[in-house]
Amino acid sequence: VLAGTNPAKGFINAPSGQVFVRAYGDPSKPAVLLVHDAPGTGLALESLARDLSASAYVVTPDLPGVGDSDAPALERPILQCAADALAAVADSLSLKRFTLAAMGSGCAAAAIFAAAGHAQLASVLLEHPQTPDDIADEVIAPELPLSPEGAHWVKAWLMLRDNQIYQPWFDGRVQAQRQTQGNFDAAWLHDQTVALMRSRQTYHRYPRAAHRHDPIQTLQAARTPVQIADSGGLGALILSTLPKNG
Repeated sequence: VLAGTNPAKGFINAPSGQVFVRAYGDPSKPAVLLVHDAPGTGLALESLARDLSASAYVVTPDLPGVGDSDAPALERPILQCAADALAAVADSLSLKRFTLAAMGSGCAAAAIFAAAGHAQLASVLLEHPQTPDDIADEVIAPELPLSPEGAHWVKAWLMLRDNQIYQPWFDGRVQAQRQTQGNFDAAWLHDQTVALMRSRQTYHRYPRAAHRHDPIQTLQAARTPVQIADSGGLGALILSTLPKNG
């Protein structure tokens, strides 16, 4: 059960374990299920979720094995587990005619969920969906072994900082620079690092699998309208899809 305000927080049972969820705004407003990029957690979407919550009820789960969400058993396909987790969240919170919006590698779970069909899914919005990339698969989420001098914290912090500059974070080329201004606030980066490090041993499973997946191809089986947002334009696209009388 989600409890508290701004945001409400809680755990929802899914087939692969418990999913940690943050929910912003009034549940009577049009619903948006917002899926984070990875590496990262749902906390990275807090600013966007708060902005959208003036017009919508925004739900941001941590993907399985990431942040505070349970990691599925190793033999279970992580992308399918993530899609099942989104279904569990939508059903447990009784979301009605909701918008599914995803960023980066979060688009893989969103695509699999959308392709399976859901009676209450109204639209799918993607920002910068990943494409299959063997190189990205190898380096997108490095291991973070404990080190006596704390280098694992520095490594995680640098990865999350660089993710504010490049897409993907490890691609230092000019053409990989994000079109929008990143967040380099020290307290914000600290919070992102702590959230990610809660899943230090399992966070890598989802993004590595996502970069072997083509969400656009998967979405060919979806019966729901799909739109692609310009870089940094997901918030405006979400607002444009909400019911006018919401």
